[in-house]
Amino acid sequence: MIKKIIVLFALVLCMSMNVNSEEVKFTFNNDNDLGLPFTDSSTASLDGPEVAAIKDDVKIVKNDVTVTNQKNHTRYWNRIVDEYLYIYPDNSITISVPDDFEISKIIFTTKQDYGNLLNPGTDQEMVSENDEGKVFIWNGQNKTITFVSASWSSTTRLKNMTVIYAKSSVPTAIEDVNAESRSKNALVYNLQGVQLGTADMVPTLPSGIYIVGGKKIVK
Repeated sequence: MIKKIIVLFALVLCMSMNVNSEEVKFTFNNDNDLGLPFTDSSTASLDGPEVAAIKDDVKIVKNDVTVTNQKNHTRYWNRIVDEYLYIYPDNSITISVPDDFEISKIIFTTKQDYGNLLNPGTDQEMVSENDEGKVFIWNGQNKTITFVSASWSSTTRLKNMTVIYAKSSVPTAIEDVNAESRSKNALVYNLQGVQLGTADMVPTLPSGIYIVGGKKIVK
């Protein structure tokens, strides 16, 4: 009986999460609705680096999601060529949402065999979700996440990108914690379950995620 209740609760929780999630799709092509410049493959190899360049200070915004591009390539900024966003080797894109949201999934669709993005924070290329080598999925919980195009591979050619996000369940400041959590006697733990002390010492802790009085907080 207890097992059935737990399973039912998990299903209700998953349904609730899906209902509360929002989804935004970015499509990169010559008819894009993002107001971005573009060029075509017949002249791209001859174009100077400024042609159709998406400079680092350009913010691409849809709903609550913001995408920025960062240039580290020796010559080119990222740019739209035909129906793809070209992310040149060593260049990157950063996806972010406001502080009260979290990104839970990003689905990348690329040109076949041109999906050369690295898993965030690693030097390992993302693995395709299908045999055609065109779909790549990131799962996690972040407000901001950056993907770098591998320096040793050809230019990443991104056709579209779907970002799934929802309201954050984690308070973003100590002030968001309820009265019990703010009590000076509330116990503080790190994510490894190690007790660090009581709530009155939280201001002295380094930035990070903690459990205070049974509540998860971000400092």
